[in-house]
Amino acid sequence: VPSITHVGTQAVKVRATNTNYVTEDCEYTLEVTKRPVTLTSATDSKIYDGTPLTNSTVTVGGEGFVTGEGATYDVTGTITNVGTSSNMFTYTLNEGTSANDYTITPVYGTLEVTRNDDALTLTCPSGASITKMYDGTALAPEATVSSTISGDEFTIEYSTDGGANWSTTVPSITHVGTQAVKVRATNQNYVTDTCEYTLEVTKRTVTLTSATDSKEYDGTALTNPTVTESGDGFVNGEGATYNVTGSQTNVGSCSNAFTYTLNEGTSVGDYDITTVEGTLTVTIN
Repeated sequence: VPSITHVGTQAVKVRATNTNYVTEDCEYTLEVTKRPVTLTSATDSKIYDGTPLTNSTVTVGGEGFVTGEGATYDVTGTITNVGTSSNMFTYTLNEGTSANDYTITPVYGTLEVTRNDDALTLTCPSGASITKMYDGTALAPEATVSSTISGDEFTIEYSTDGGANWSTTVPSITHVGTQAVKVRATNQNYVTDTCEYTLEVTKRTVTLTSATDSKEYDGTALTNPTVTESGDGFVNGEGATYNVTGSQTNVGSCSNAFTYTLNEGTSVGDYDITTVEGTLTVTIN
């Protein structure tokens, strides 16, 4: 009796004979069709942790392989950074498994890495507000960033216009005033972290005091051009020039009046200046 095991067709003719009978014939065809098999690699996901995401599972579907037959798999799909990729694989049919007996369809799963929302910590400088008295130098503290996952680098950006524009340049303020700053730390594998702080430079207090002086009447004017600076004083390299006009000739007293002009590069906005006039006194000779 004709037989067929593997995929293909076989035409068969048959006849029955006996010396007492007219021979009778018939025909038929044997056909073995291909077995559909679907090979599907795993779909998997995880939160970014700095290590590759892999999954070597391959599921056999469809009609499956015949008992004792099958394949081995080499799954090469991998992804480390945030995103998606196909879980690629190849297969090799086992010995005794004929490719001609199967219609094999590979289906690639998806590997996905999502952003990490917990590993990133952005720290604004010195809390929410950083203040100093004007000293002629820039106030420019930097934010810091850390992660529980080692080896990753982050971009720290600053905005001084409420977040409309961002720059990696650290904001600074030198003269008296305030500056609100927003900060963000970014990395493709992390949820962006933000913080805010305010820079403030306050005025220096300066007291300008003209001299107090006295003498007996001698017919000449009593003057003293000395002006003493006190309080916080002027920043090194800054200051003022003075025009002291106080004068007393006859017996009596008067204020040692004066005016001042700030030197070039000295801004009135950086100082809270108070003037105190001394007293000139002429006594009886």
